[in-house]
Amino acid sequence: MKKTFSLCAFFLLANLSITFAGDGITNWKINFESSKVFIENKGQFKLPDGTETVLYAIDNGASKIYFTKAGVTYSFKKIIPKEKESIEERAKEKFETAEEWMEEEKKEKHVDFESDVINMVWANANPNAVVIANEKAVEYFSYSIIENGDQRDINFIPAFKKITYKNLYPGIDVEYVFHQIEGIKYSFIIHPGADASLIQMKYSGSKNLVLQNNGDLKIETLFGAITDHAPQTFYASTKSIIISSFTLNQNIVSFSLNNYDNTQEIIIDPWTVNPAMPNSQKVWEIETDSAGNAYIYGGDWPNCKLQKYNLAGAIQWTNITPGYDSSAWIGTLATDLVGNCYVTIGSSAAIKKVSTASVTQWNTGGGFLDEYWSLAFNCDYTKLICGGTRLIGFPLPTGSGRAFDINLSNGSVINSVKVANALPSFLINDPNEIRSICSSPDGNYYFHTLDTIGALTTALGINWRLLTSYSYAYSSPSYGFTPQPQHVIRATSNYIYTMNGQTIFRRNIATGAVINQAAIPGGGYTDPLFVQGIAPNNNGIAIDSCGNVYVGSTNRVVKYDANLNLITSVTTPTVYDVAIGKNGEVLVCGNGFASSINMSACPQSKKINCVSIGTSPTSAFTISDNSICPNTCINFTDQSTNTPTSWSWTFAGGNPAASTSQNPGSVCFAAAGSHTVSLLVSNATGSNSSSQTVTVFNTP
Repeated sequence: MKKTFSLCAFFLLANLSITFAGDGITNWKINFESSKVFIENKGQFKLPDGTETVLYAIDNGASKIYFTKAGVTYSFKKIIPKEKESIEERAKEKFETAEEWMEEEKKEKHVDFESDVINMVWANANPNAVVIANEKAVEYFSYSIIENGDQRDINFIPAFKKITYKNLYPGIDVEYVFHQIEGIKYSFIIHPGADASLIQMKYSGSKNLVLQNNGDLKIETLFGAITDHAPQTFYASTKSIIISSFTLNQNIVSFSLNNYDNTQEIIIDPWTVNPAMPNSQKVWEIETDSAGNAYIYGGDWPNCKLQKYNLAGAIQWTNITPGYDSSAWIGTLATDLVGNCYVTIGSSAAIKKVSTASVTQWNTGGGFLDEYWSLAFNCDYTKLICGGTRLIGFPLPTGSGRAFDINLSNGSVINSVKVANALPSFLINDPNEIRSICSSPDGNYYFHTLDTIGALTTALGINWRLLTSYSYAYSSPSYGFTPQPQHVIRATSNYIYTMNGQTIFRRNIATGAVINQAAIPGGGYTDPLFVQGIAPNNNGIAIDSCGNVYVGSTNRVVKYDANLNLITSVTTPTVYDVAIGKNGEVLVCGNGFASSINMSACPQSKKINCVSIGTSPTSAFTISDNSICPNTCINFTDQSTNTPTSWSWTFAGGNPAASTSQNPGSVCFAAAGSHTVSLLVSNATGSNSSSQTVTVFNTP
């Protein structure tokens, strides 16, 4: 069987709000909520019983609504919680081969579920009715379909805001749109002379149909009731109300209308709300490209979702995989300069490349005993390194941390290196996998396993390793759907920064030793029962081009300077990841949201030359006139090179005496003599200063 990739996550489309303002104000924000579109079927949707061809569907992950010529089908799935085996029970199990272990692992990771299907058919309707889609949505969709063990990708699938069944009954159309609050509205358009009594909606699969005293229709499912709110009926031209109600005859629903003028067009307008299905609305990761587009990755079983948003926060496309079989755990995302996305399955070691237009370029499985958890490009984006695990040891198998050099042209592994041994834990050792990995402008990679940080060369040689003062639990993080990647290590040319949810640490880049640390306001971690180690409640570290550090908390994103002095914070829901955009916007994602925030960050440039990233600035400036009379004002202009990000001027004998502006404007000198002017420039790599003399002559 071909090993294929499945994005992980529950498909939800975001509602978007946009504002543009000053420091601490949100530029844009999306709420990870149900998609309000009808997605055209290009082969990605099939009815559970396969009896009819799906034309359009509302895809909310665990719940879907399928529209066929014959009617409407509601499909629901719910995860059945799995009882965890005790450590003692797991220790008693014996495995002779790696294959036996992997089969057991697959069983442990597999998700069982309950399902329910409700069918509604248009009884005695026109079999030749035409279904038309209107109001095409801006975003489009990509699906990956697994058939006979192989994966097929369907791209550029359109979606619409409205669908219409034309001439469903003689002179009667029905339109479906999304209700402004929740659910969907279906409106019967009764053209002049048509007979509304012909409409018959025949239900099957429901445990019970109940017509309530308030006129609502309840269609019972395993997971709660579908509610059809009592219809509102009126004349199309005048909006005058016509008294109406549902009628129920066994499993057939029709409408009863008071006397009305059938020479006029009337509208029957019910409103349907589905039972809520308990799926994750979490955004695990956020990335950006050199143009400032944002890419988010989130959700959980049964679908994964990767989305692209432009600089203004408008959605461009959604890439999801409904063929996900729930036997693999959440992976990670990395985005290159132009917006190509690389996404992994964590526990099944598979990686795929998705183009900036949401087209899968390649899809490659890794080693049978490997896992892919974290991705990092090198400083010039010519190499991609994956932090993960290799399972070893029988009859009590466990795993060692491992880094994989991924071939950017096809996803194969060029080289790999073991970085950490399994972590002792009660009777069974924990896989000491690389949970987070990053690169630095110095050309090295820095990794964080459950209990170890370390440095790797470009060729994946180990520079150094160091045990941390804390250890992550195998089930870490606390907010996760499965054991999954974390965002807990980042590096500049001078420092490494790590976090445990509660504390941010600044470390020596040559040794990993802690230089200093700071509390994360609102941050924290939990100590899971019966599991060794801690589980962070929050994640995310990003560093801007000035060296400022941004950290995610349970209720905010926090900004520090390079020395971990607290500068400011902005209130948010719980944060899982942080990134810096091209114009200095702080991109944040987490529990049910993703947003772009103004925190006065220095612009982030995705360089394509490691040397230019790691070069300290060179100070230089010009003076409009360096030989002047007393009480003369002159101008100074910065001419420094290698991209300084801060400027510090001192003007001996001048007014003002100092400035932090790049070009400070007019400076006046009153007293005669020689006055030294100095400029210190800095960036995240280093600093440099230069000086010149201004001569003030005595008045003739």
